[in-house]
Amino acid sequence: VTPLRKIFGWNALVKFRRMLGLFAFFYGSLHLITYSIFDKSLNISEIAADVWQRPFIAVGMLAFFLLIPLAATSTNKMIKRLGGKNWARLHK
Repeated sequence: VTPLRKIFGWNALVKFRRMLGLFAFFYGSLHLITYSIFDKSLNISEIAADVWQRPFIAVGMLAFFLLIPLAATSTNKMIKRLGGKNWARLHK
């Protein structure tokens, strides 16, 4: 959102930033769940082997695990709990 806002001057996008981030987390969660159930039948050892074997799956898993703390701290209560500066540093 920030690059689009800076390049094109679309300041109205700021209102949708949190929703877009949470949607990305939801999409990643849904993708991981369908991959785990339909492709690997919830077999943890097969999933781990697949992550180790294929770099693109490892990158996807890393990205998903990096989204978890961002999604968990996206509520107004968590912003207040962390403090504005700490929250902004985490989300940067």
